[in-house]
Amino acid sequence: YQWTLNAGAISGATTSSYTTTNAGSYAVVVTNAAGSATSATATVTVTIPPSLTTPPASKSVARNQNAVFSVVAAGTAPLSYQWTFNGGTVSGATATSVTITRAQTVNSGSYAVIVTNLSGTVTSTNAVLTVVIAPTITTQPTNQTIVQGQSATFVVANSGTAPFGYQWTFNTANISGANSNSFVATNAGTYAVVVTNFAGTNTSANATLTVNIPPIITTQPTNQTIVQGQSATFVVAASGTAPLSYQWTFNAANISGATSSTFVATNAGTYAVVVTNIAGTNTSANATLTVSIPPTITTQPTNQTIVQGQSATFVVAASGTAPLSYQWTFNATNISGANTNSFAATNAGTYAVIVTNFAGTSTSSNATLTVNIPPTITNQPTSQTVQASNTVSFSVGVSGTAPLAYRWTWNGTNIAGATNNQLTLTNVTINQSGNYAVVATNIAGSVTSSNATLNVIVAAASVGGTKLSLDGQFSFTVTGVAGAPYAVQRTPDLFGTWVSVVTNLSPFTFTDTNVWHNSAQYYRAVYAP
Repeated sequence: YQWTLNAGAISGATTSSYTTTNAGSYAVVVTNAAGSATSATATVTVTIPPSLTTPPASKSVARNQNAVFSVVAAGTAPLSYQWTFNGGTVSGATATSVTITRAQTVNSGSYAVIVTNLSGTVTSTNAVLTVVIAPTITTQPTNQTIVQGQSATFVVANSGTAPFGYQWTFNTANISGANSNSFVATNAGTYAVVVTNFAGTNTSANATLTVNIPPIITTQPTNQTIVQGQSATFVVAASGTAPLSYQWTFNAANISGATSSTFVATNAGTYAVVVTNIAGTNTSANATLTVSIPPTITTQPTNQTIVQGQSATFVVAASGTAPLSYQWTFNATNISGANTNSFAATNAGTYAVIVTNFAGTSTSSNATLTVNIPPTITNQPTSQTVQASNTVSFSVGVSGTAPLAYRWTWNGTNIAGATNNQLTLTNVTINQSGNYAVVATNIAGSVTSSNATLNVIVAAASVGGTKLSLDGQFSFTVTGVAGAPYAVQRTPDLFGTWVSVVTNLSPFTFTDTNVWHNSAQYYRAVYAP
């Protein structure tokens, strides 16, 4: 025997039977000595049970999208298919693929396929269908306001099928690493978040972050000095979130109505400004206003009078901002080194002082120094000798401060009415002989002249032209110093008492009418001052 497969001898197959597993056309050639005979062909058909070469795969689809599961199976045809959903038969799903049209969440689950042929069946592993719902933002991020240096947390809440992806944006630009449902922000601007899942994306509404910047003083008010009567303007410059409000203070107390970035001040003291906005306050540095007061003379130098050789001290008192400086003048000319509030003067003239400080000057009223010069006798009265009845003049020369007063003395006794620099004596008599002097006086003192001696001499009278008349009258002429007084004296006895009969001025004639009644008479003429 010799078996053949598809007309080819099968090695070793030489018995009357042959066992095989391979499909094909089998025949046998029987041979003996007489010949051979070939059998009819017998066909062996080998059927293969189904097997899955590509099982259905799990997948996710967005709601309302179609989901298609498919399988690739091997095995002897014909193959039949039956799809299942969560273990239940899917009606009409008998093809190599199944389509879930406009999938909804109810369609989510496990899908499998049973493949069958003549030789058997095979069931695929489950393929899971996930129907994904696109993100829906249920809570939008909201606008926020913070103070510079703080932070704000933006949060979004959403529904939909997890997992979700988040991407925050700042002014429409992605923020690196900002991939959660919240974001901590510090910069002012517009924030939003894009929420993503398999099914799609959803962008939130914009949320604005306002960062309020507390006031920052960029230019401080500065110290100023003004002159009394002027004004100073303090200015502050500040940055920060508008609107900014201002409140100026004076010596730490609020100034009513001083609510702008500048303040015009006139009073000396300490000024500052508090700048405020929604984010906070900032107080400037103190600025000092110094008001310099120009000098004011409170006590003027006064007129003074001194005696030559003395000194007078002029003094001025002044108020005003220290330091005060002084410059004394004499007859409108500066006095070198006279720079204090007082000045000792010796020269007659007009004095004043200029008081100066940072704020200005003030000139005092004039003060006059009168220097009284004591009397000094420049020409002494001189001694004189004169005849009686003459006129004598004594004069004195005196220098010194006017007015000068004069007082003449005779032998140390004041002469009434003798108050000029010249003393005139008329019809002098011998009795006026003596020492004459004058005391000169002024406001500064007095001086007494040396004595001037007056020596009055009298010439003897002569008697002549005697006559004796018949009627008993005896007359004679008395001649002496013209105009001088002479007395006619008589006595009956040369050793008796002389009796003055008459006194008259020389020359004169004397007549005695009683001579007949006397035995004898003696006459003489004597000087009779």
